[in-house]
Amino acid sequence: MATNKDNTLYTLYTEDLINITLQSHEQLDNLLDMVQDLIELERNTKNHYVFSLVCELIWVNNSMLLALKKEFEEPVFKDESQKEVFILKKTLDVVTALMLSKTSATSELNRFSYSVSLH
Repeated sequence: MATNKDNTLYTLYTEDLINITLQSHEQLDNLLDMVQDLIELERNTKNHYVFSLVCELIWVNNSMLLALKKEFEEPVFKDESQKEVFILKKTLDVVTALMLSKTSATSELNRFSYSVSLH
């Protein structure tokens, strides 16, 4: 942990951040594929809860990718090996909150027998 102009910095493994980004992109692709089917299903059943979970997950994934994109347009690595990257505490807090929301919404969607993972 380092401090720079009152902005607390943390280090995270670069590979972890890449995995988070890849998973968010994959999940977004799957969620966007689900939307059209769910629109038709929702018209017939009037059960909008599953559709709202899908919309929430689309928003969460997009927000996470946007936060990471802003932070890492010009990444600052801990050393030349580039195995760890510095991240602002406020960005880490946002990403952490979004990951918790993503986990909760994904679990709730799974409860209704919907999956956003590739099979």
